[in-house]
Amino acid sequence: MPAKTPCVIYPSQASAQTPVRWGEGGPVADPGFDSYGFTAWKPTGPARVEADAKGNPRLILPGDATAVSQAITGLTPGRTYAATSPPRAAP
Repeated sequence: MPAKTPCVIYPSQASAQTPVRWGEGGPVADPGFDSYGFTAWKPTGPARVEADAKGNPRLILPGDATAVSQAITGLTPGRTYAATSPPRAAP
């Protein structure tokens, strides 16, 4: 193992890992596209998820006809909700 590599040492066998459910507990599944896929989203057009320079996922929507959508359940009729995302145009 290379130096400065973090690790966990167990006295026997590590317990089974629970699969990650991005957005668990919130109304939007995989809100940050951390799965790097569209399991929770319905893409239209050539949408894709790729890593930025720091390795964080970012959604790429090339062209005007490209979009992603997701049905959100559990909202209360008559209440106001807001969803935001900081858009950035490619250079």
